[in-house]
Amino acid sequence: MEPKKRPVGRPAGEPATVVNVRLPDTLIERLDRYVDRMEVETGISTNRGTIIRNALRVFLEARGY
Repeated sequence: MEPKKRPVGRPAGEPATVVNVRLPDTLIERLDRYVDRMEVETGISTNRGTIIRNALRVFLEARGY
């Protein structure tokens, strides 16, 4: 039996553009602590980009954009 091939690359979804943002080291440290805590609490692996995207989406939706 041949092993299943895992998909590679970015998952299909909404078109996206890379945006470079400079963040203070102290903010990155806080973000990393949050990412670590979420992984421990939920058991789900995540990353900085996912957390930032979700936070920005929630922020904009809360303001009606």
